[in-house]
Amino acid sequence: MPKLLPLSLLLLTLGTPAWGAEGDDSGSTPPPATTPAPAPKPLTPAEILKKAWQAGDYATIALYTRPMAKGGDAKAQYTMGRLHFAGQGVKQDYGAAVEWLQLSAAQGYAPAQDYLRALCTRRPQLCQ
Repeated sequence: MPKLLPLSLLLLTLGTPAWGAEGDDSGSTPPPATTPAPAPKPLTPAEILKKAWQAGDYATIALYTRPMAKGGDAKAQYTMGRLHFAGQGVKQDYGAAVEWLQLSAAQGYAPAQDYLRALCTRRPQLCQ
């Protein structure tokens, strides 16, 4: 019978949680519950634009670029001109494209000047 006692004690302890049985006031506490991961940090407008460019999401590009263009940012004006010319993310509108490109070119933004020059050479009716 002495061999059965250790075996029965082992079986009793297998069914008991490591921190004690229910109602056990031994001072042990269960392990803490895992906390959920913190919410991801919101993206900055620059990060949103980068992701939109990578995904070819021209509507989002137009949405975030238009306020900068209206505020006088030459690169944003150039981008809005290109978007309007191609009809990407906005309704295709050659008049609006030329206006945005002219605003950008007037500020000395070289890509806008080059694009406008090429556009007016190939399609002079758009630049009159």
